[in-house]
Amino acid sequence: MKYAVISDIHGNLPALETVLSDAKKQGVSGYIFAGDYCLSGPWPNECLAVIRALPNTYIVRGNEESYLENLDGTDPATWTDGQMQISYYAYRTVSKENRDYLAALPRQIDIECNGVSIHIAHDYVDFLGKLEGTHWRSFRFAEKYGGAPVTKEQIAKDIREANDSDGVLQQRLGGLSDGVYIFGHLHLQWSYFSKYGHVILIDPGSCGLPLDCLVGTVPYALLEINDDGAVSVEERRVGFDVRSYAESVTKTAQYEQAKVWTKVIMKEILTAREHLMPFLCFLEDYANRIGDARRPFAVETWERGYEIWNRTLQPYRAIIVDLDRTLLHADKSISDETKRELRTWQEAGTQIFIASARPERAITEYRDTLGVTSVVTLNGARSVTPHKTAANVIPADSALSILTELEAIPGTVISIEAEFGLYSNVDIPVWQPIVSADLKETAKREAVYKILASHPDMPPESLAVPMPDDVYCTVADKKLIQFMGRTATKWNGIRQLLSDAGIPAEQAIYFGDDNDDIEPIERCGLGVAVANALPQVKEKADAVTLSNDEDGVAEFLRRLCDGF
Repeated sequence: MKYAVISDIHGNLPALETVLSDAKKQGVSGYIFAGDYCLSGPWPNECLAVIRALPNTYIVRGNEESYLENLDGTDPATWTDGQMQISYYAYRTVSKENRDYLAALPRQIDIECNGVSIHIAHDYVDFLGKLEGTHWRSFRFAEKYGGAPVTKEQIAKDIREANDSDGVLQQRLGGLSDGVYIFGHLHLQWSYFSKYGHVILIDPGSCGLPLDCLVGTVPYALLEINDDGAVSVEERRVGFDVRSYAESVTKTAQYEQAKVWTKVIMKEILTAREHLMPFLCFLEDYANRIGDARRPFAVETWERGYEIWNRTLQPYRAIIVDLDRTLLHADKSISDETKRELRTWQEAGTQIFIASARPERAITEYRDTLGVTSVVTLNGARSVTPHKTAANVIPADSALSILTELEAIPGTVISIEAEFGLYSNVDIPVWQPIVSADLKETAKREAVYKILASHPDMPPESLAVPMPDDVYCTVADKKLIQFMGRTATKWNGIRQLLSDAGIPAEQAIYFGDDNDDIEPIERCGLGVAVANALPQVKEKADAVTLSNDEDGVAEFLRRLCDGF
C-alpha cells in the first residue's frame, strides 16, 4: 500500500494540485492529510472540494480549523482586530457545509496497514509531548545554519542533541508503541527512523507554505507498507512557481481584506522561510512602545507595525535621493504619500540622505520636512553631515580662466555659486541672485563652488569652453552647462556622507534622473532611475520606477519591501 502524506495546505490550491499530480504519477492508492486546510491561502473551499473527492483518504483537523470554529456564534460587528483579519476572511469564505465538515474531523486517527500501526495527528505534541528541538520553527534553523536550506539530517541531529543528553527523546520514543507516527504543523519536511525500536516519525512538510528554505518547491511524503510489513518513506519535493502564485494572490479578495497577513505569508512563500513569528514578536514590542495594550492588535497598530517591520528586513541602511525631477513633483512639492513612505523607512532604522545640484539654502525646506541630517549640495561641491562640512571648490585661477572664456561669448548668462551666495551677470528672478557686473572680482574674493552658463540662442554644449585640468563640466536639465572642481562630484559627496555614517555603498539605494546621477546609480548597492530620467541614466540603472509626478520613489520602495 502506498500513501501520499500531505499536510498544511493552507488554502494554496495550485500547490495542492501540483502535489496530487505528482502523487498520481507515483502510483499512490491512498491519501493521508495531517491538518490545516484553511487560512493563509485564498482558496480553502476549492482545496476542500479536491480533498473530499479523493478515494481512500484519512483526514485529521489542524489548529487552523479550530480558529474557524472559535468564531462560531460570535458577532461579525465585533470583528475589528487587525491581527484577526485573515480568520474573519476565511470564516466568511469557507462555506457552511465545509465549516461543518472541518468541525467534525477527528484530531487523531489510528489505522493499521499490513500489520503496521499508523497514527495520524496534526501536532507532534500529541505523540511526543514538548521536545526542545521539534518546537523550533524554521526561522531559528535558518538562523542557526546561516540561511542555508535546512536538511532533514540537520533537523534530526538538532532534535537528538537537544534531548539525548538527558534521555528525553529516548524516554518519549520508548513510551510509544511500534509503528508510524505522522504529523505536520512544523512546516518542515523530515522523517526519523528511531534506533530505540521500530518507531518512525514522518512530517511531510507544508504543501502550501513550506518554511525550510528550499525555494521553488513544495513537499509531501510517500509512505509505502509492503505485504510483509516492511516500511519505506520517500520525501518528495515538486517544482512550484512561487512568484506566479504570489502574484495571483494579490488579485484576490483575501489580499484586499487581510492585506498585512497576506503580505507576510507571501514573504514566506517567496523565501520558504519563517516571517510570521518574527513579525508578531516585533509587533508586540512596537505596540508596547506606542502604548497600545489591545490584544489582538488594533488595525492601526497591525498595519503601521507591519510597514515598519517590513523595512527592517531590507539590507539597505541608506536611501539617497536627488530632488528635482526625481523626488519632487513638477511643482516642487513632495507628496504626503512619499513623506510617509520615507518616514517609515527612517523608523525602521534607515537613514535618508539628499544629494542635489541645489545649494543649501534651496534644500533647507526639504531637509527639515523629511528629517534629513546629511546632504550633498551643489552636485558634490559641499557635503554636510552632523559632524562636519566638506567643500570641493574650483581653484581660484581656474575659475577666473573659465569666466574669462565665457564672458568672451556675447549674450551668455553667467552665474557663480560662491561662498556667500549666488551671483549673476543678469537678474534671474526665479533664482534671486546678487547681480554683479564683475564676477571675476567675486571669484577672487570668495571660494567658488560652481559656475553656470546658458545662452538664449545656443545649446549648452556649445558653451563648453577650454578648461584647466582641475575642472570638468556637465549639462544639467538640457539647458545649462555647469563647471565644477574635478573633485566636486555627487558621488564624492555621497561617499563622504556614507563614510561619516559608517554605511558601505552596497547598503545604499540611490534615486536619480540626470547625468550627474549616473555614477551614484552605478556605485550604490541599488541604483534606480525614475521613468522621466534621461535615456542614458535609465540604461545604467538597476531598475526604473514611475516618474517623479507619479511618486516613483515611494512606489519603488513599497514594491521592494513587498517583494512582488
